[in-house]
Amino acid sequence: MTDLPKCPSCGENYTYKDGHIYVCPICFQEWSDKEEAAEEKKVTRDAVGNILEDGDNASVVKDLKLGSDTIKQGTKVTNIKILENPVNGHDIDAKVEGFGSLYLKSSVIKKVN
Repeated sequence: MTDLPKCPSCGENYTYKDGHIYVCPICFQEWSDKEEAAEEKKVTRDAVGNILEDGDNASVVKDLKLGSDTIKQGTKVTNIKILENPVNGHDIDAKVEGFGSLYLKSSVIKKVN
């Protein structure tokens, strides 16, 4: 038995290889190894290009309006969690000093060591 991947669309094990692509005869999904590798290599970066990982700490790089309040530049952001499914473009869940847990965009924070 060959070691072919399950279909990423329907999850069935009936995958077969046709040239350089995989095909699912159940849902007719087609994909390649390159697509799988690209999905695995998704990396979240901060405003200056540093790679972010779960548990990192950061600071806000510009003032952010939050209703009638403002998160000031330099505010500490702790224990970030990268979201697999972004919420309205916000790809990070983190605790923001003085505001509690918030969703943020990675483009408005800078990783600190």
